[in-house]
Amino acid sequence: MVSRYPVTLYTASGCGPCDQGRSLLLQRGIPFVEKSVNTDEDAQALAQLSGDRNLPVLSIGSQQLKGFQSKDWHGYLDAAGYPQSSTLGPGYRNPAPSPLAIPKPAPAPAQPRQPEAAAPRPAPSDPNAPKIRF
Repeated sequence: MVSRYPVTLYTASGCGPCDQGRSLLLQRGIPFVEKSVNTDEDAQALAQLSGDRNLPVLSIGSQQLKGFQSKDWHGYLDAAGYPQSSTLGPGYRNPAPSPLAIPKPAPAPAQPRQPEAAAPRPAPSDPNAPKIRF
């Protein structure tokens, strides 16, 4: 089910419903990836992904649930085949949250232009050679 219906949680710091959603997933032992929405770039990426900027958003496969509704989240997780309680080993940890938007790399510093090598001079033409044009 994890490969067919991967779970991604979109959250922001200081978001109570996000914390409730995260707790539900942890209590059920659902392996999930958490994407944090903390910058304007993250918010823009969330708007493109979900159609608005409201959090939390839970993705189960291609299904998106907007806002935290415990009953709905449980229902969709059940339908996807996730267990009611954790079957993960005691040492399992979800990956740390990562930003939703991929930071753009800083522009490389401008390199000084190297002088171009002088173009080789054409060999003197043979006056008797046939004239070919392309």
